[in-house]
Parts: sequence; C-alpha cells; structure tokens
Amino acid sequence: MTTSTEAPLTSGYYPRSEGRHSTYDSARPNAPCTNEAAPLEVRVLHEAREGCPTYEIWTARTVYEFDRELRCTAVRDPNTGKAKEHHECLGARMIGGRRFQNQHLDVSFPTPAIGHNAILGGDDQPLIVTTPVTRVIMNLQRLSSQSKALDATHSNSRAKAARHSDGRT
Repeated sequence: MTTSTEAPLTSGYYPRSEGRHSTYDSARPNAPCTNEAAPLEVRVLHEAREGCPTYEIWTARTVYEFDRELRCTAVRDPNTGKAKEHHECLGARMIGGRRFQNQHLDVSFPTPAIGHNAILGGDDQPLIVTTPVTRVIMNLQRLSSQSKALDATHSNSRAKAARHSDGRT
C-alpha cells in the first residue's frame, strides 16, 4: 500500500473537472439527463492518502473537508490552501444543504447541492449555515495489488465459499 504525506490542499492542487456534467431528475425518471452543474464530483485517487478527506465542500471563500463520518476535519482557504485552525465548523457534522427560492425550500442530504447553503451542526453546537456551495467533491480511494499474499487470501476465500455452498463447512 502506498501512502502520501503531501498536504491535502495546495494552490492549484485540485483542478476543476473539465467537460459537461449531467444530472438526474427524480421527478421524471424516464426523462433524459440535463446538462447542469453536477451535484457531486468524484475524484479517484489511486493511492492511499492518510488524512485525505472523504468529502470537500467548496464555497467562494472556504473549503470544508469531511471524514467518512461527515465530521469537519479541516477548513481551508481555497486560493492558498492555508488552514483556518480555529474555525467554528471544525468538529461539526455535515447535515446537508438548503436553498430558498421563490417561496420554495429545496433540501439536499447527506451533502449540500451546488447553490445550496451547507448546514453543519453537532450535539452541543448550534446549526451553522455556510454561504452558497460552488463544488462538492467525493474523494474515492482505490487500491490495487498483485501481491502473492493477496492471491493466496483470495484463493482461500474461494475455497471456503465453495465448501460452504456444498454444505461442507
């Protein structure tokens, strides 16, 4: 397993995704996707990065980083990558997002949608509402190996599964 200790955010480290994005309209499941801003970008990382956030929520002036339990682990300036060490959102849990438009409330969860205000909170914290979200990124970490130890483990698992399906457990 390869690990990287580089800083999770530096200026220019996270390029914007290029190309067109599509969204799914759940109210019209058979309708074609529309070319609007994608509600979620997926960044595939082909190496393990210790401390790499699972989600990143971007606003015009702030990047919020969340672990897999949706707890805010870091808050950074999007232009410099500099940490905001005493930010009120640190430790808060991401609840989702909301947007008021034309006397209509639009809610999204577990992450806010583009244009929504992210909502964070905690057991002993009041709700925190951010400025409108400009990006939502999920960091998907993928690992692969051709190790003989993994091949042996896989072979043993297949043998156990075969014995179990034959009733020979």
